[in-house]
Amino acid sequence: DAAGYRRSHRLHRPKPAAGRVPPRERPFPETMNRLHAGRAHPGFFRRTPGLTGLLFLTVALVLGGCFGRQKVSELHSYQRWQTITPPKPTKPLANKLRLLIWHDYLDPDILEFFEKTYGVELEITYFKNNSDLKAKFAASPDGYDLLMPSSYVVERLIKADAIAKIDKENIPNLANVSPVFFQAEYDRELVHSVPIFYSYLGIAFNGDYLRRLPKNFNLTSESSEENLLLFGYRALLEESRITLASALLDNGYDPNTKDPEAVRDVANELIKASAENGIRFIADDLPRALGRNEILIAACWSGAAGYALSLNPAIRFVLPSGKKFLEVDSMVIPKTSPAKYTAEFFLNFLLIPEITGDCSNYSYYANTNDASRPYIEREILIGPSYISAPAGSSIFLRDLGEAEAIYDEEWQRMHLLKEPINAKVPLRTSPRATAVKADRKH
Repeated sequence: DAAGYRRSHRLHRPKPAAGRVPPRERPFPETMNRLHAGRAHPGFFRRTPGLTGLLFLTVALVLGGCFGRQKVSELHSYQRWQTITPPKPTKPLANKLRLLIWHDYLDPDILEFFEKTYGVELEITYFKNNSDLKAKFAASPDGYDLLMPSSYVVERLIKADAIAKIDKENIPNLANVSPVFFQAEYDRELVHSVPIFYSYLGIAFNGDYLRRLPKNFNLTSESSEENLLLFGYRALLEESRITLASALLDNGYDPNTKDPEAVRDVANELIKASAENGIRFIADDLPRALGRNEILIAACWSGAAGYALSLNPAIRFVLPSGKKFLEVDSMVIPKTSPAKYTAEFFLNFLLIPEITGDCSNYSYYANTNDASRPYIEREILIGPSYISAPAGSSIFLRDLGEAEAIYDEEWQRMHLLKEPINAKVPLRTSPRATAVKADRKH
């Protein structure tokens, strides 16, 4: 379980191989309409015989030699952060900064660099989903200086008056954040939060085994043969709010509904589908399960799909028909933090273009920093991580207040009633299956 393990026990994801051509700088859209215009970069997709629609191109990794001394101009994009001149604080920094963050976003080398450069110990606690974050913060409301919630949890924390307003003078690099994120309904003008990463919820699947394009989160195929094959190889996310909202959307309900009957209805559908279609529920290990062919189709965030593709070239990713879930993960400062300036200084450090770009290279998640794009590997820029949706089709999950207890109750009921899932059909060996190294948890 990745939740809560400390940085000293962290396993590193390997850096991209040397020898790659640095990515070309690409202009980032300045408006939400452009962000969602749905225009793909050349080479985003390819057409596979027997598979309808457009699919993502598998980008081959080019292996190179070992690192040596290089001129700055010869450094690859993921090395450029090593050449930055670290900004100097204008006030004394705290000796320690306590972070409660997702475990798969920030490069450990970057965190170590910050500690050595500024003499600030980073005490890091990791969580596996937003429910885990809320539980940890509720248990220790004065135990953290920075949190990393998703958008609907940011909204809840603002309503609860639990987080401080950001002093933007201490975060000049906030100017690098795309203007579209300043218009988010949950925190307009970014008064309380600093957005760092974003991702779309879509469907990741293995193109070596599936010949029909999935269209929604029920993960069923029009082919009875494929449905039999997929039994035990399907997965939904182990997070109550996300998975139930996806089911609500598939069944024609408002994904932010407070109607207990609607939530109960889709929970019953999920219990039935889990038994009939062999659906498993997986949290942080989903990309690796896709990489190892243990899962062939899953509801998956675009950044996680990008990582899965790096492990298994047969992975494809599509957005479902209809509305698309867009999630933004931000940093916020609890009001109880005694180290507010140090927290803001750290956020400004993270928004240095080379730093943010490296974190996308490490995590495979798209970031909000316009200026970081020259420092992001091209394979990530043209892969699932930076997929865009048609204008007007993106939606956010919203804070439901006390009604969120309805989702938690139904989720617990689902887990009590769902049956153990085992695959019915053993897989033939995929001609493009790749060994997945146990280099770190994800």
